[in-house]
Amino acid sequence: MKDTRAALVEHFKEGRFVHPAALFAPDKVNLLAWLAKNVVTAADEADDQIEDQIEDPGAGDEHSGEALGDEAFREAAE
Repeated sequence: MKDTRAALVEHFKEGRFVHPAALFAPDKVNLLAWLAKNVVTAADEADDQIEDQIEDPGAGDEHSGEALGDEAFREAAE
């Protein structure tokens, strides 16, 4: 095993041991255009919060499920 490893190190010592398909870079213009198109603004974040409240209006209410559980427990105990 050590001989094989040593032979590989000796063989590739001058070059890179990276597959050529892994050596790529995206076009800078296309990358900047994509970043500009997908930037998140404060207005987008506010819209997301409003949509979350519309989808689940009780999500921010911490005590809504707790009070219901207490009432159900009391009824079951009586």
